[in-house]
Amino acid sequence: MKINILGTEYKIIESEENDMLGDDLGVCDLWDNKIMLHKDLDEKTDPKQSDRIDLCKAKVLRHELLHAIFKESGHWEYTHDEELIDIISLLYPKMKKIFKELNIEE
Repeated sequence: MKINILGTEYKIIESEENDMLGDDLGVCDLWDNKIMLHKDLDEKTDPKQSDRIDLCKAKVLRHELLHAIFKESGHWEYTHDEELIDIISLLYPKMKKIFKELNIEE
């Protein structure tokens, strides 16, 4: 799958390159413009969350997309700030709900 992030095309792939991912569920390769999700994400997900695999995949993808968004917006200083990326990624659904309620999504 391909996605345009602020004018730059990124590939989103399920990766078999386990050495690249290590124990991570996903990686954003800022140099090659690709986002890799672990091919066996279902197996690496917490068993207690196994009924929510799609939700887990969405969270991982949203997290990796934020790395690319910071890069493409010229904010390299935030591209490796995992704490900031996690905060925004986790808060996004709540922020979206607030914006929708106030009709300020655009």
